[in-house]
Order: sequence, then C-alpha cells, then structure tokens
Amino acid sequence: MLIARSPEECHLYMELRPCSCGEDGFTWSRHRQERRGDRLVSVYQGHCSRCSAQRRFEFEVPAVPPPPPAYGGAEPSRIVDPGEFYAVSAELAESVPDDPATLAPDDLDEAYGLIEMSVAALAEVLKFVPAGADAVSPDAFFTPDGRRVYQAHPAEFGRDRLEALLADRRRRLDAYERASSR
Repeated sequence: MLIARSPEECHLYMELRPCSCGEDGFTWSRHRQERRGDRLVSVYQGHCSRCSAQRRFEFEVPAVPPPPPAYGGAEPSRIVDPGEFYAVSAELAESVPDDPATLAPDDLDEAYGLIEMSVAALAEVLKFVPAGADAVSPDAFFTPDGRRVYQAHPAEFGRDRLEALLADRRRRLDAYERASSR
C-alpha cells in the first residue's frame, strides 16, 4: 500500500501517475477514508477522462496530517521522489510572474497559492539531503521521471543550490503575500 503523509501528497501522486492510455492527471470522483485495523486508509476512485478506465488509489495516511500546503512532516516522501518534487516546484513557479504587481487583483490569490505550493514542493526536495551531506544522493531518485530530472540537472540537487532557490521562492511568496493583503 502507498504510504502518504498528507492529502496534498496523495493528490500530487495521483496527478503525476498517468493512466495506462497515457492521459496525464487524474480527477477523482469518489473519496472515502476507512479504518483497516490500526491504519487509516484514504481511497480515491474515478474514471480516466480519455479512455474511461476505472482508476483507484489507496493510501495509508496519518490521522493528523501536517497543515496545508505541506506535503509531509520532517521525513522524506516514500511515494514522490525529489526529482518529481523539483519539477513540480519549477512548473508552479514558472506559471506566475515574478512581480505580483503585473497581475490583476482577482488573480493574486490563485498566484499566491501556486507560489505557496512551489515553496512546499521545493522544501520537500531538501528532505532528501541526508544530515551532513552536500546533496541529494542519486539513489534517492526512484521514479523514471525523477531520474530524468536529476540526469538533466544534477547540480540543482546540491544543498546550497536548493537552499538558495528556496530562499528566492520564499521571497517571491512574501511579495505575493504583501500584494494580496493591500
């Protein structure tokens, strides 16, 4: 069974796993949580929007997950690898302008949410850097997509580079927060 640390991690995992027909993403139509012994299980079901195949995901989840936008607690993910988190963070950050002043007031909340999730995803990458290490180990990349990201940009996974990038994203988040609170 997949072990997730939060609903956000469940949703990201499903989004990153295409259907066998190749359709990206997954819009679930049913969700339930159930107890199985001492475990809490979150079950998502729905149909592929392209081929109509039934899709189902089951995750063991904590009774008290971290508050959003966090994907998890202090430990690294067991179901989304650092390359996937890095790619998601980059895509989200690139989807909004650097300067919030260029957006209409109605668009600020959505952009703030995207930058907030970008920060959360990048913070997850740092959880894969072992204590005392200078970088994410190549062995930490356990998905084909994550390994491709690492192979294309191995220098991006050094601790110093990740911390600098995270600081920059947090500055952007702060700017969006100031702009949306006017």
